[in-house]
Amino acid sequence: MSGIIGTSGTKSGIIGHGEVGYEEGTWTPVIHMGTTVQSVGTSDGSYTKIGKTVICNVSVTDINESGTGNLKCSLPFTSATISGVNSAVLVRWGDIDCAPSTSLQGFISHTGVAQFEFQLLNGTGYQAAVTNVQAAGTYQLYGMSWTYTIA
Repeated sequence: MSGIIGTSGTKSGIIGHGEVGYEEGTWTPVIHMGTTVQSVGTSDGSYTKIGKTVICNVSVTDINESGTGNLKCSLPFTSATISGVNSAVLVRWGDIDCAPSTSLQGFISHTGVAQFEFQLLNGTGYQAAVTNVQAAGTYQLYGMSWTYTIA
C-alpha cells in the first residue's frame, strides 16, 4: 500500500486498490432503558469514518431515567457482523450506582446492531448489565469514546 492522505483531507498517490472512504459528521445519540427512549438535557455525538472503521465521541447529560431493562446508546452506523469480535466503549459517568471496585463500560457486540449496551465490570470481568436499578433518577454519560467496525 502506498500513498498519503494530507492534513486537509486531500488524497494523493494510490491507496490499496480503491478509494478510502473518509467522512466526519455529527449525530444525536439516543439513550434507551430497555425499549424506552430516555429524555435528556443535551445529546451530542461526533464521528470520523475511515473505510469501515468508525471513531466516536459522545456526551449525554441530564438523562432522566424511565422504563426498565438494560441501558443502551445508539450508534451512528450499524455494526458489522463479525463472530467473536466486540468493541469496548470508554465511559465517564455520573450518578450511576456502581459498587466499590466496579467500573462502567460500554460493550459493542459486532452482531449487525445500531446500538450498544452498558455493563458493570469488577476485578474478574463482567458483573452485570446496567439497568434502571443502577441508573435511577437523573444521570450523566459524558466523555464516551469508542472505535468499531461497520458493514
